[in-house]
Amino acid sequence: MADFPGQAVLFPGLKNLSSLNLDVGLAQLWLNGGSASRTGTAWPSANLAIFVPVVVGTPFTVMRFGVENGTVSGNLDAGIYTSEGKLVVSTGSTAQSGVSQWQSIDVTDTLIPPGLYYLALALNNGTGQVARCGFTALNLRQSGVMQMASAFALPATATFAAMAQAYLPSMVAVGATTL
Repeated sequence: MADFPGQAVLFPGLKNLSSLNLDVGLAQLWLNGGSASRTGTAWPSANLAIFVPVVVGTPFTVMRFGVENGTVSGNLDAGIYTSEGKLVVSTGSTAQSGVSQWQSIDVTDTLIPPGLYYLALALNNGTGQVARCGFTALNLRQSGVMQMASAFALPATATFAAMAQAYLPSMVAVGATTL
């Protein structure tokens, strides 16, 4: 898988997105916190949304989201926002399911053009766990990660605030990209 947050990754056996081919391939925007170890940790606070910046280099059709759960509790909502804070697509309130495993959630196929976006995740409680990497809040702020209190379910328009948590969730947006 990818080594860097937000790096687009192909499923095994498909061509690299950076090649100059015109093929359509399955790809995912994947956040795993780089080489830092991931552990299931309680969500920082109920209804908090975390927004992680990703750059989409080619048109990308989002088909589903994945979240790496720890202990499950309550509901989550995963989505993608524009750099201006407009919701593009989300799962809606979904029961967190599958202890210590990836949870895959289908969404309506949604085409997004190249640009800067934010992968977003919110939980409606502070006891559900998501695998995360423990970067400092300062490191995450410097990387452009944002947060929003009282953001469950994910709102149509986000009000981004400086990241105050040391929490980078492990999640993916999976879809197809066309070069």
